[in-house]
Amino acid sequence: MSTYAIKEEPFTGLAETVSAVIRSRKTVFADELLPDPVAPEIIEEILTDAIWAPTHKLTQPWHFVVADSRELRADFGRFMLDYYQKKYTIDQFPPSRYEDTLSYPLNGGTIVFLMMRRSERADVLPEWEELAAVSCAAQNIWLSCTARGLGTYWDTASATIAFGERFITSDLEQCLGCFFIGYYEEARVQRNRKRKPLYTKLTWIK
Repeated sequence: MSTYAIKEEPFTGLAETVSAVIRSRKTVFADELLPDPVAPEIIEEILTDAIWAPTHKLTQPWHFVVADSRELRADFGRFMLDYYQKKYTIDQFPPSRYEDTLSYPLNGGTIVFLMMRRSERADVLPEWEELAAVSCAAQNIWLSCTARGLGTYWDTASATIAFGERFITSDLEQCLGCFFIGYYEEARVQRNRKRKPLYTKLTWIK
């Protein structure tokens, strides 16, 4: 336990609420999400939270593509099946997995592709800073979903990124995967979410 005094919070209970949301965040995979759709206005609220992430020089390098079309989602499944058939041997990717792969994007709530659009000042702004900004936006998405009782999963598989590349509009843009966002049954989603004690990850230099 810390021996440092904790100052009174400017907003009563806010720190406890934020900590509770952060520490209850978890991954809910696409096949664990219920088929109930998430209203577009809720998705837009979540993405509005996302764009309040920190961004050096206010480049705001994020862009979102909401894949709400059933046809596009079916195409996503066909793309993944073809991708994995070419990438893996029949033993690594057996026919028993084909149907699940095809249906995977069809059953996972709302799909939001996460894109990074680098600033035109890319030559003076390191790429890692832009990646860090978009990653912060991704965390905001996760926390916003958690606070709303929604499950989500950041899918960064190579097939997902390859599919998302069709949304790229310039040489300064790249796909960083997608989020599956939807409702879920808490009792069916159990996670081992242990973290090592802080003292194993902390060094004080006084």
